[in-house]
Amino acid sequence: MKIEHLANLARINLSEKEKKKFASQLQTILDYVAKLNQIKDKKTPPLFSINGISNVAREDNITPSFPRAQLLQNAPAKEKGFLKVRKILD
Repeated sequence: MKIEHLANLARINLSEKEKKKFASQLQTILDYVAKLNQIKDKKTPPLFSINGISNVAREDNITPSFPRAQLLQNAPAKEKGFLKVRKILD
């Protein structure tokens, strides 16, 4: 069943009542998408961006930074020229 597979992918538990409800809602959504796919509009170009800018890539603006020693002078802990922070992941 598609709903059980989707629930498993989303890692959610659904009751039988919820499965029936979501199956109905999913079918409504899929029917609507199927209708949209039937539209043949050759005058309107495909929409790739809502703001009209299709290429959002830009050149990086690299500027000089402070010297490392100056940045580390107020650090509470440092080691081998780097900030030392407490471990948060095992």
